[in-house]
Amino acid sequence: MFKWSKRIMLLIVTIILVAQLVFPVLAEDKPTLEVHFIDVGQGDCILLHSSNGVDILIDGGYPDNGRKILIYIRRLGIKELDLVIGTHPHADHIGGLIDVLNGIKVKRVIDPGVVYPSGIYESYLTTIKNKKILFTTVLAGDIIEMKEDPFLKLKVLAPYEDQLDYGDDVNDVSIVIKAVFGNVSFLLTGDAGFDTEDRMIWNKVDLQSTILKVGHHGSKSSTGDMFLTCVSPEVAVIQVGANNNYGHPTDEVLERLNWKDIKIYRNDLHGTIVVTTDGETYKVETEKQLEAEQDIRVNINKAPLGDLLDIPGMSYELAREIVDYRENFGIFLNKNELLKLDSITPELLEQILPYIKFSN
Repeated sequence: MFKWSKRIMLLIVTIILVAQLVFPVLAEDKPTLEVHFIDVGQGDCILLHSSNGVDILIDGGYPDNGRKILIYIRRLGIKELDLVIGTHPHADHIGGLIDVLNGIKVKRVIDPGVVYPSGIYESYLTTIKNKKILFTTVLAGDIIEMKEDPFLKLKVLAPYEDQLDYGDDVNDVSIVIKAVFGNVSFLLTGDAGFDTEDRMIWNKVDLQSTILKVGHHGSKSSTGDMFLTCVSPEVAVIQVGANNNYGHPTDEVLERLNWKDIKIYRNDLHGTIVVTTDGETYKVETEKQLEAEQDIRVNINKAPLGDLLDIPGMSYELAREIVDYRENFGIFLNKNELLKLDSITPELLEQILPYIKFSN
């Protein structure tokens, strides 16, 4: 009887020890990363918020956005920022950071470190100096270490050293970051344009990313076709203000994104956009759930006659002409090719454009 009791006790102790070793691992939640594309109107503001306690703010919109950003990050329970990155000196990127730097503890600031004649940029640099915040610069090829979160890797893809002598366009010095979290990655491009895109392609940089923050608010001077092919994103986010004076995002960029069947989210349409990932899968949530759950646009190059007729403003004559054109000439490459049809006017094209896409 005593021997059996000893055996039972030994078995129980063994089970407890094994459980202590195994179950914490099994029960431990996967680390996650949230990337918040905060709606600051016509400007950029991106917050990286990891479950391991790392918080990074990239850009802050215009100066009048600063208080809004502070409220936003405090509501997430963030009491300090591990890192702030000002991608380049334009006011719609670093202006709001002045209030942020004054309003919350910031451990470190990264900046291109160029000379730029701007009162707002000077105030931003003065604030960093007065707050005694660690200030560093980066170039293409650098790695930004975040020791608190080993799952999050930050690779600097631009600027290149010779771009710091930026000439007429300070957008060329934009810091481009590839944030990698497991198998999900984010390419965050600031206002980088064709020159930076071409340099990265020429230098055979690994651009492939799950989510692309479209460069320069969707300006026609960025997001080239070869660049998009190299990035091959599933999702594109455009930080842009409603009814802005620049025509952003441009039709050219939207057409290139639509042609590659990339899901588009925009601050002017969707409000703040949050991508959450565990490193394997991701989900996109938006402040305004406009078309967020599914893409309702009709593929103009594949849709049968009946689906074409479901497009608001579509007439039977135009739908029939679209089908006939495809059978005789092939696919439509862009909206301008639709204007070749007899049954369409520029006004009608603008009416149906939000409801169609041009994928092959």
